Amino acid sequence: MAILNSFLKLGRPPEIETQDAALLEDLQQRDLIVVNGNAIQHAYPIAASAMPHSVTIAGVKNFNVCAR
Repeated sequence: MAILNSFLKLGRPPEIETQDAALLEDLQQRDLIVVNGNAIQHAYPIAASAMPHSVTIAGVKNFNVCAR
C-alpha cells in the first residue's frame, strides 16, 4: 500500500531502501511491481515513466500501465 500511496500522493515511487525486501520480492513474483536496478519502475497499474495513458488525482499526474 505504501508504494501505491507514494505514487498517488507524490507522483513517484518510494525509495526502494525504505521498503521491506521480502515484500518487494513477493510483489515481484506475483507481477504486481517491476524493479529495475534500485528503483521501482511499475506498481500495477501505475508506472514511474511516461506511458500513453495517465490519470491526474488531486493535482498529481501518474502514468498508467494499460493491458490491451
